[in-house]
Amino acid sequence: MLTEATPSTRLLWLAAAGLLLSSVLLGGGTRQALPAESVLQLLALFLGFCSLFAPLRWPTDQRQTQLLAWVACLLVVLMLQLLPIPAGMWSQLAGRNQLVEELALTGLTIGARPVSLEARATLRAILALLPPLVMLGLVARLDLDRRIRLLKLVLILGLLSCVLGFAQLAGGPDSDLRWHDVTSSTNAVGPFANRNHLASLLALCLPLGTAWLMVSYHRRPREQRPAWMLLASFVMVLLVVGLAVTRSRAGVLLGIAAFAGIAAMAWLYRRQMSEGQRRDQKFRRVLSLAVIIGIAVSMQFGLADLWGRLKSDPLEDQRWTTATNTMGAIRSFGLLGTGAGTFPSVYPSIEPPEQRSEYYVNRVHNDWLEWTLEGGVPLLLVIAAGLVLLLTLGLAAMRSESSRAPWRWAALIGIGLLSLHSLIDYPLRTSALAVIGALFVACLLPEDRKAMVTAAVNATPLADPPAATD
Repeated sequence: MLTEATPSTRLLWLAAAGLLLSSVLLGGGTRQALPAESVLQLLALFLGFCSLFAPLRWPTDQRQTQLLAWVACLLVVLMLQLLPIPAGMWSQLAGRNQLVEELALTGLTIGARPVSLEARATLRAILALLPPLVMLGLVARLDLDRRIRLLKLVLILGLLSCVLGFAQLAGGPDSDLRWHDVTSSTNAVGPFANRNHLASLLALCLPLGTAWLMVSYHRRPREQRPAWMLLASFVMVLLVVGLAVTRSRAGVLLGIAAFAGIAAMAWLYRRQMSEGQRRDQKFRRVLSLAVIIGIAVSMQFGLADLWGRLKSDPLEDQRWTTATNTMGAIRSFGLLGTGAGTFPSVYPSIEPPEQRSEYYVNRVHNDWLEWTLEGGVPLLLVIAAGLVLLLTLGLAAMRSESSRAPWRWAALIGIGLLSLHSLIDYPLRTSALAVIGALFVACLLPEDRKAMVTAAVNATPLADPPAATD
């Protein structure tokens, strides 16, 4: 049951929903300076400005204040990379010696230069943070009910993306439904340019679908439960099949991790049930059956081709070579890094000539390594502080005894899946997944105290005695 909405609350929710929808439609690319990305950033700026008309209150919880401070530190660290420093100091930074020599040969004076080796790329990287940061600010000011509505919207968008992927396969390589110029023309990609990122979205939707089933099952009248379980089964089967038809090796890993997270959700959920509810475990059997059916159906679509890709030697994959070269570059460029967004322009200078080919390397396929190269120690310290804060929020979510706690568990698992995927790819370089990740983080935050009191009055407890709201 939703708490009573004020005009300002409706404005915040509509802004967040509009930004989420626009991010999935426009933010599926991974390259800088795409026109669609510019439109999305302008939209985020506009929605963020409109949200200022809603009443602003200083965060009432320490964790909200800590997250606000972390965002400020992140922006400061990135903007300091654009601050010009004297030529003598700049030339002493690690990795700049060769550049100094090349500039001297051309007769150009070095002058004051920023830490970033490509200031425009760093500025574009900072602008790319606008959509996720605006989403974080919008959702942090909403009550849990409206946050859950946004999570349901993510699930709906995931299902629609899955259907879009099927239509792309049916339309063939030249399908007009592939709206990115540089993309995989023989696989399902949905609204993304990369099939791995569609796989990431579908994997995120698996725990969301589970939370939807868990929270709603016992609230339904018994006569409605068979139809409800049939619908839930169809959703889970569709997600599993969609994950398979992406033919993504990363999707296999993410799917396994998602199912492990779902098992943890089931264990946490069972602890909260009353004795009578524990005896009624049909939804668990339905969930398991849906996954089995999904895997069986997937055998007819994408698993055969995917198995061929899995049998190939992963060491032959170019990404391992790129990662090794990047680790060498991290040692060369030292403590301050090369600047956010500079990897595509820096990598050719450190790539051994014998490894060069006609293919252009634009990502490490390991965001943790890329962040280390571009941001150096300052960014690593900020990331470490953010991980500690996320751990604190995650532990609080796991201890929650609210009847709606499964939604927060699903958000926590989603953050874990994105972090895992970042070890072998670059999901957070897409605005769509970055915005969804920001939504997940905001859903772990405690509500505003006034909203929590109102929600506690209207909430339906899972078991007797009534559970706490947070």
